[in-house]
Amino acid sequence: MTSNLSFPSAMPSGPSPTTEDGLLPFCHRQTIFLMAIREAWDILICKNHTLWCIAAFVVMTITAIGGSRGEVIAESGDWRAFKSAGSCGIGIGNSAAFALFYFSKSDAYALDISSAASWNFSEGENPAIRIMSDGHSVLSRDDGAMRDNLIQFQLSADEAKTLLNNVSNGTRLQIQFPNSDNEGGFISLRGGRATASAFSRCVSESVVKTNGYGSINNTATPTFDMTFDVFRADLDDKIREDTIDKSRPDFSTINVCKKTVDRYTCNFHDTGFQSTIASFKKLGLLNGQFTLKLGLTVDTAGGKVSRITLSGDRRDPANMLQFIGTVQNVMQIFDPKAGQEEGQTKKILDDLGLMRGDSADDIGKPRIAIEPYAEIDCLIQSSHVTTHVECQFLPRS
Repeated sequence: MTSNLSFPSAMPSGPSPTTEDGLLPFCHRQTIFLMAIREAWDILICKNHTLWCIAAFVVMTITAIGGSRGEVIAESGDWRAFKSAGSCGIGIGNSAAFALFYFSKSDAYALDISSAASWNFSEGENPAIRIMSDGHSVLSRDDGAMRDNLIQFQLSADEAKTLLNNVSNGTRLQIQFPNSDNEGGFISLRGGRATASAFSRCVSESVVKTNGYGSINNTATPTFDMTFDVFRADLDDKIREDTIDKSRPDFSTINVCKKTVDRYTCNFHDTGFQSTIASFKKLGLLNGQFTLKLGLTVDTAGGKVSRITLSGDRRDPANMLQFIGTVQNVMQIFDPKAGQEEGQTKKILDDLGLMRGDSADDIGKPRIAIEPYAEIDCLIQSSHVTTHVECQFLPRS
């Protein structure tokens, strides 16, 4: 299919400054960022149609790529994730661009698409869009807003998550504009997984920060349907199931947890770990003294678990095996069959990048797995930086 909409392989180095409410947050002109310093944005919901009304005084400042005040938080393949004071973004493109934004003040998502050429839509109609991912429908909207060469669709949280899941797990997106003379085109999803993970973390952190400071944000922090005590008991049960020596089932269970405000920080019994060390020494694989580096942090909101963070170390194989086993135990709380079928453990390791070495192309970048019960983000960095490893479990809604 011939496309009038091209998506170059790199986003500019960050987003343009956005309004606090997030209307039309960026524009592009060839390889130059048009940074809109919106000093007098007022966003009004139109009573007669779905387009956002604009009453604003806009000052445009042209800066070279790299001059934006936005911070790039992840870059992989063709995609970049970025954040600014009031927003998170993930996108691709230069003179034409495709980006998903989250605005913390208004707790709103927006899909922005810019074109190097002017848009032309059927007279009297709002911009419409259809998005497919590997043959499956992802989004269908007929209520876009347009300003200059930028169209914007305000998305629900569910629509944004569906789009993000496809960016993370798909091969390419097909974009169509059914009531426009722009035929659309295809967007590569190379690098989408890592940047989707960074975007999701940015959104979660924005929600926690906004709620924590008493914002008028009316959307509660997403949580798992369990309290910390239930989660702890369930995790200990899964660890006991995996303990070979059933006469000492608490060799590797949670030891001590300390609570600070809405966060629990825990360590683990190390008897099972030291038993593993002893076995490695008998095989001549290890020598010396080793300390268990496994840690657990659980954030809560409204009495329910909102984030689970496991941390470990890959400096030695015993610590890494303990970390991997506990990651799988957490997965089994939500899906008892996780890792149980032939080939599943390898798939988990591959999807989360838990066995990546320093030579891996994406070392130092997060890997994301979208499961029905959670989003799992794992980060392993070059050993020249740190041997610390970490996986986070975030609620899907």
